[in-house]
Amino acid sequence: GSEMCIRDRAVVGGQLTLTANYGHSSTVLSTLFSAGTRGWSFAPSITAPIFHAGALKASLDASKIGKDIGIAQYEKAIQQAFSEVADALATRDHLVAQMEAQRALVAASQRSYTLADVRYRTGLDGYLQALDAQRSLYAAQQDLIALQQQEAGNRVTLFKVLGGGADAR
Repeated sequence: GSEMCIRDRAVVGGQLTLTANYGHSSTVLSTLFSAGTRGWSFAPSITAPIFHAGALKASLDASKIGKDIGIAQYEKAIQQAFSEVADALATRDHLVAQMEAQRALVAASQRSYTLADVRYRTGLDGYLQALDAQRSLYAAQQDLIALQQQEAGNRVTLFKVLGGGADAR
């Protein structure tokens, strides 16, 4: 089994201090026992705190583990914050490009509808072509509105992940 090494640190003014650590048996302890009886050979007034090192080592280990866990949690929080900001910025870039393309589509759809309406009014085309152009214009406008809503939500997310609060200006 594992042996506990106990060594005598000091005997001063009626106080006996013992320490415990891992290792081999110490011959110093053998002087504490009287021959044959294996009883303590010091007076009852002496205090002997024995085996505190194990508790201290366990406490130190727990403290170190707690510190390591705290550092890991801190690093994870920083990585998560950077990830959230990077995701929000990437989404923002994507949304800006989509909105530019959608605005161009809305403008083209508006021109197409205007031309289809003029052709209908002058009698060159039927009403179905004008209605189809109008439907395309409305669909493009609805898609632009949906992108604008996403962009507004992304602005809120970006504000939040950058540390904005209700009282921020």
